[in-house]
Amino acid sequence: MSANLSLLLDIKSKNRSIIDSEFTNHFNGDSPLSNKFRINISSLLDTDNFSYVKFTDDKWLYSPDLFCLDYYGSTEYWPVILLVNKLKSRFEFKPNNLENNLIVAPSSTLITRVSAL
Repeated sequence: MSANLSLLLDIKSKNRSIIDSEFTNHFNGDSPLSNKFRINISSLLDTDNFSYVKFTDDKWLYSPDLFCLDYYGSTEYWPVILLVNKLKSRFEFKPNNLENNLIVAPSSTLITRVSAL
């Protein structure tokens, strides 16, 4: 493996650890099954407040955080994206696991509103 590729993989791994840590911290140690997003999923799927986004970018493969960065300008909503798309992990974030290759993306306003509950 080249030194550049090794460095890139190491950086990506460290970034994933930071993101996973942020995900855990978001729920303050509570089980993800009892979090406010899961409890209020019907609100997140309000048809007036979400969009369908075609899964077109290869860099999004297994990287809901990168999708969120492109779509919302921030990586913090990736757990919500997995939840509303009925995916259990980032490794399920690929086009053939999404109906018609479409990502359900609630509006950032709606996510913020649910977050404040």
